[in-house]
Amino acid sequence: MFLCQNGIFGLKKAQAQAFYHTVITTKTAKSLLCSTFMNNSNNKLRIISHFVIVYMILALGWWTYLHHQKNRIIYQKELQILALESNKPISELRDTEAYRRTQQEYKRQERMIIGEGIVIILSLLLAIWFIYNSYRREVATANMKRNFLLSISHELKSPIASLKIALDTLLRPQLTAKQRSTLLTNSRYDLERLNKLIRNLLFSARVDAQYQPYPEAIDVREAVRQCTRSIAQTYPDYNIKIKIPDAIVIYADRDGFDSIVNNLIDNAIKYSPEHKSIDIEFFQKNDVATLRVIDKGIGVTAPERKKIFDRFYRVGSEDTRTTKGTGLGLYIVRKISEAHGWQYGYQSNKPQGSIFWIKIKINKPDL
Repeated sequence: MFLCQNGIFGLKKAQAQAFYHTVITTKTAKSLLCSTFMNNSNNKLRIISHFVIVYMILALGWWTYLHHQKNRIIYQKELQILALESNKPISELRDTEAYRRTQQEYKRQERMIIGEGIVIILSLLLAIWFIYNSYRREVATANMKRNFLLSISHELKSPIASLKIALDTLLRPQLTAKQRSTLLTNSRYDLERLNKLIRNLLFSARVDAQYQPYPEAIDVREAVRQCTRSIAQTYPDYNIKIKIPDAIVIYADRDGFDSIVNNLIDNAIKYSPEHKSIDIEFFQKNDVATLRVIDKGIGVTAPERKKIFDRFYRVGSEDTRTTKGTGLGLYIVRKISEAHGWQYGYQSNKPQGSIFWIKIKINKPDL
């Protein structure tokens, strides 16, 4: 959205700024409301869970104590009966067979109570561990789905709102040729955002359902060039360098390979707002070729590196995130790579940035 001296090409400046502020802050406001509601629900559930766990531990301790006391009372009663039957005090019965049997039975019951207590405690701790892990997974999944819905809502509304105001402005007869050209360029960018979003959504549904790659011979250098041409039109400020030798051919699904390249470059652009330089390398060693997309962006912290290829996962929180996206790009890269039997991964770029790599088998597959 471009503000000029008189607003957005004929709109009053105050109206343009108000519109821009509304588009930017709507997502944050919705995120905060959803986050507050979910945090309150999670806190209540956590309190209830802790209460139940403490109650069960106390109940188990009380149960063990009562059984111990009951067993001791029975033991003392049996000794009293034994003394009455023999007409002797208990102190004189210690060397008798009946006294030893009674004492052995008492110790056996004690061991049984302690053993049952240990088994119940271990079972309780194991159950708590499973429940806690399931709870964490459910919360993480719910948060990722919430973030996805918030981001997809924003990603749809923002370009549509921009396109609407651009089309309304184009209807004004007093626009200059330069102003019309700028509006059309911005509209093309918004359309490309929508097209990319829809393409990723459809591809995500496809790889989850019944994605089957259909390998064909692909000239890697030419395929990457075609992808970067389209991206360069959308992001003209970025310098994308291709370092791929000539005459490297792989056998892969063309749509899948293009999707991998597009998503890796798009990911590098999103997380490299300041250093607008991206390198694409492709080199071969024996029958394995490696595709690497290198940026000098913000990188990925160590705890998040195992999660970045998960569905809907995005670095940070949707409440404070400023980068665009839905959390599907790297997930699609992962699923397509797995379908081809390729390896994929991430490594830190020194001193700053990220390197995403794909190891591709270049031998012709058996069809």
